[in-house]
Amino acid sequence: MVKVRKLMEEEVAKLTKPRVARQGPSRREMIRQQYRQYLQGLQPGDWVAVELEEGERKLTVRNRLKRAAAELGLELEFRRARGPVMYFRVK
Repeated sequence: MVKVRKLMEEEVAKLTKPRVARQGPSRREMIRQQYRQYLQGLQPGDWVAVELEEGERKLTVRNRLKRAAAELGLELEFRRARGPVMYFRVK
């Protein structure tokens, strides 16, 4: 059975206080900028190796690279690789 209770004034104040606007880019935007920087200057035909750090997932990194490439008007072709490395070619 669920429990229902009336909130105390302090709890209501926490829930209803106005949010402070963030200053600067969000963490997600900073990551997006970083990945765009990785790809800037690459030309069609260039091959790239990406070495993953511990805790990074290939799928996440690939998706971030693909999104950054699309924003820059590039297309990437990935090759399968074992271990903590990824390879792709700029199409």
